[in-house]
Amino acid sequence: MPSSSPTSPWLRGAGPAVPAFLVGFSAIFFSTVYYYHGRAAEFPAFARAFLPAPLQTADALAMWGGVFQCCAALFLLLLPTLLLARFVTKVDLPSLGLKAGEWKWGLAVSLPPAVLVFPLFWFGQQPEAGLCEVYPLSSFAGASLGAFLAWSTCYLVYYIAWEGLFRGVIQLGLGQRFGLVPAMLLQTALSTLLHAGGPELETLAALVAGPVLGLIAVRTGSIFYPLLIHFAAGVATDLSCLHLLD
Repeated sequence: MPSSSPTSPWLRGAGPAVPAFLVGFSAIFFSTVYYYHGRAAEFPAFARAFLPAPLQTADALAMWGGVFQCCAALFLLLLPTLLLARFVTKVDLPSLGLKAGEWKWGLAVSLPPAVLVFPLFWFGQQPEAGLCEVYPLSSFAGASLGAFLAWSTCYLVYYIAWEGLFRGVIQLGLGQRFGLVPAMLLQTALSTLLHAGGPELETLAALVAGPVLGLIAVRTGSIFYPLLIHFAAGVATDLSCLHLLD
């Protein structure tokens, strides 16, 4: 983040780290709200409060829960923190990773794992049963090829929100003010904790992926290459779980 004094009058004299602290605190706050209220498992409670009874059948809840989680990720994880980073700390959006960056290096490091993950998941060891009890997030994904492609498009929104917050706002944005390692620790800790209560293998994978994807974002100056790897892994997991359930 910029090292100049805060521009907001009520922050004047509080020190240059305060705006960055507000962004970091908001990331923790909205991540907590998302954990308790934004996941697919929380959709039935949301539906009972806001949707008419005819739309609250078991099949409808199973189908729309994943869509609900994708929208919640966008509106809870990414947009509030992105707006705060833009207008409170006065950074521009490209500096938060919303640019092509060093695209040659980025594609060289992200395309191979993004491609290889599909045969590895499909022909290799099948995912643990606990993982396939969670994924795909929407039962709609397994209805047909067209349904799976439609779901994957929605799923992309989820990963844009995830990478935009953790590798964009926190790693690239807060990293400018607090340094690479503190920002990496924060985004890795938050993204790992959001997997708490899920399959152990997935949580451990998030712990490893945080620093790796963070370094790729720093090296390229972009979130798009971590996004490519993460999205490919998510789609491959869904495909593998659907294959396992056949």
